[in-house]
Amino acid sequence: MFSDFKDFNKNESFARLQNRVNNIQELMNSAVQYKMYRNPYTDEIVTGTTKGSTFEDGLAAKTSLIRSQKLIYELHEYIKDEFISYGIKPSLVFPPKNKAKPEITISGRFKQKQQDVCIVPDDIDNKLEKIDWGILKHSNKESKYGSYKEERILCVNLRSQLSSLNKNTDTLFERMIAEPLNLHLQYPKLVTGELYMIPVFEYDETAMHQNKVKFKNKVTNLAKYISFFSELNGYSSTNVEKEPFKYNHAGLLIVDFSREIPKIYTCTDELKQDNLIEQDYSLELAEISPIDLPYKLLKEYKTFHDEGYILK
Repeated sequence: MFSDFKDFNKNESFARLQNRVNNIQELMNSAVQYKMYRNPYTDEIVTGTTKGSTFEDGLAAKTSLIRSQKLIYELHEYIKDEFISYGIKPSLVFPPKNKAKPEITISGRFKQKQQDVCIVPDDIDNKLEKIDWGILKHSNKESKYGSYKEERILCVNLRSQLSSLNKNTDTLFERMIAEPLNLHLQYPKLVTGELYMIPVFEYDETAMHQNKVKFKNKVTNLAKYISFFSELNGYSSTNVEKEPFKYNHAGLLIVDFSREIPKIYTCTDELKQDNLIEQDYSLELAEISPIDLPYKLLKEYKTFHDEGYILK
């Protein structure tokens, strides 16, 4: 699985992430200003109707863009790029490069859930297995891969929120706690990651009605998000029983989209230099940096799964 596993190169990984973030800004700005956007997978221009007319306004186009998942797919492709760049065979990455399907379904203790990006070992045979655990026991559902192989799949989920960050925050946080818990209670050795993107300044949805790209003046409560994701970070072979609610590695992507070239923050000192966080704030953003998230997950995989037929 990890033939030709390469050393981490921060500059190259940062450049790949910056490129994806630039694409996100371009997609968002185009949707708001021109009331249409481009599907990055097909190059198709998406408009408000099948007849080619534009959306009613920039907000309608932005809402469609968000719901289409096209923005977050840029981060999906970043994760895939990283895995492949560090030595993973492209045929093991799902969905494949530049595709949104198929997503891999993992059968947790309470429910089955599709994962955004996965590495699926090819040295273990699939074994169709009826689920006989948890509340799925009487659901007549099956695992395509079988429980042994499912536990050896590496999975990453991705989310973003660029406006209205205060809406449903508690529900969102609860969901992000529940997802690794659901998986780790069933598969203690499953390696999981989460990448979440937030803006320094929220997009102003009121201005979008006039097809204008503007930002709110208030700085996002970055300390709140750093604290939360730091708490979700660090599931390992030493705490499988005590902290199953954690991801092996959780990443927080903080971006200032109000700049001509979006600025990605990689450490707490950078936030302090720009007066975006209190000077005495002690948690380190670098510990949950998205730049080395994929690489950390690959290293973590080795601590759980040392079978020779997986780690070539």
